[in-house]
Amino acid sequence: MRLWIGTALFVLVALVLLPVLWMVGTSFWSPAGWTLAHYREVIESPTTKPLALLFDTGRVAGSAALLALLLGVPYAVLIARVAFPGRRLFAALTVLPILMPPIVHAIGWNYAEIPLFDWWGNSLVFALSYFPFVVLLTVHGLRQVSAGMEESALLAHSPLRVIVSITLRNALPGILAGALFVVIFTASDWSVPDYLYFSSQRAVYLFPTEIFRWWQRLGQPEAACAVATPAVLITMLLLGGIMLLRGRRFASVDARYRQPADFQPGARGWLGTLFCTIVLGVSAGLPLFALIRAAGSVSIFPVVFADVKEEYVNSLLIASGAATFMVVLGFFIAYAIVRFRPWLSRSIELVSILPLAVPGVMLTCGFIRLWNRPLPVFDEVYTSIFMAILVYTARFLPLAVLALTAVLFRIGPALEEAAAVGGRRWSASFFGILTPLAARGLWASWLLGFVFTMKDIDIAAVLPSANASLSMRLNNMIHFAHDERAAALCVLMVLTVALPIIATLLIAPKALFGSDSGAGWEGVR
Repeated sequence: MRLWIGTALFVLVALVLLPVLWMVGTSFWSPAGWTLAHYREVIESPTTKPLALLFDTGRVAGSAALLALLLGVPYAVLIARVAFPGRRLFAALTVLPILMPPIVHAIGWNYAEIPLFDWWGNSLVFALSYFPFVVLLTVHGLRQVSAGMEESALLAHSPLRVIVSITLRNALPGILAGALFVVIFTASDWSVPDYLYFSSQRAVYLFPTEIFRWWQRLGQPEAACAVATPAVLITMLLLGGIMLLRGRRFASVDARYRQPADFQPGARGWLGTLFCTIVLGVSAGLPLFALIRAAGSVSIFPVVFADVKEEYVNSLLIASGAATFMVVLGFFIAYAIVRFRPWLSRSIELVSILPLAVPGVMLTCGFIRLWNRPLPVFDEVYTSIFMAILVYTARFLPLAVLALTAVLFRIGPALEEAAAVGGRRWSASFFGILTPLAARGLWASWLLGFVFTMKDIDIAAVLPSANASLSMRLNNMIHFAHDERAAALCVLMVLTVALPIIATLLIAPKALFGSDSGAGWEGVR
């Protein structure tokens, strides 16, 4: 066990902690030694304005989270606890907005001739992209509310009041955790503010856009790191909030726990169908329809595919490799978090989720500063596709770790202990007992890594070995006004990301909705 877990933790430190520390250290370093000159340069810059940057980032991220709550919480209550026509279909389609990169949402709305300007346009795009986080975590909390609590309250109050005062109150940690995820992903995205500025010429400078400007356009990596460091510290506080919320019980679950019965709206069930239809139609259907219409003839799709064939293959290789690497590494890390002593497991978990606190643009800059060196080994790795796999693995490793930690908590240590008593080696019980039991969760985590890697554009815009990807090709088409081709490529990207999930739903739906997948959907009947 020590060899396997020790190797995984060593890779974790090298892959996650070292680039981040290198990036932060760069902001305090100059050829003359330690200095605060880079921070002074950023503060005194007439274009950066740190307080305005912090305010705009908080305004966009906070507004996106609020709108995501307004959409996600009612949607979660409906698919988890209310019997209405089409419930299972809407539960399965919840992930559809996440399959579309945020920039594809923005492009779709632009092609639909719905103007998105200033901070509210950014907030709207991010809310419609990420509200499924709120849905998933709220459903998880709703499932753990005991039937006894609701039944007692229903004797004196209406179902609506019970849902608000009892059910949602007990699911509050999950709701808040979902909102914090929306804030974190919004505050770390570069592509949407960049695209909306390009299309409307109305700039909204968030931390990622300012980091990119100092790094790429001004050619001052030390100042870019100085801009990023405060953003990392703030996001770490938010991640600490998520960790505290995950440590709390979502509801009162005890030995007398019973799954609560669904609320029966009767003839008013069509209202649930209408609400879910509107939410999915606005968040995914409208931009996707606008993209298909903008692409024009069906004949353009083979032309575009032939044109981007090399980038398509590269993207599949990078996404598949990164998803595989992050699942293997994440499984061992999750095991250490679940089985090690509390103080050690918390330290490991803190390091493993650190990439969520770092904007993708800045994490990539840290890897570049660390690996771009005139040495044969470093040069071979830096210029190869393996470098892109490493960066994407580090970027989205927290998602795999969080999902697989939930899986291992559900399985528990009893079977391993029984195998140890029977004389089986740890490796035999880990690979022969634990891995098969966690197979659904492993596959769901792989899909999660594949989806987020395929649709990411921030890393591809900075890392040379990831430039030949679909997301970067899309970025070039947008800036060179190839509207029909860009629309067709957007649809192609969405279909590519959706295919493995659709295949899983058709062949083995329990891999996504089963009890060990970590998704928290077991109560959706």
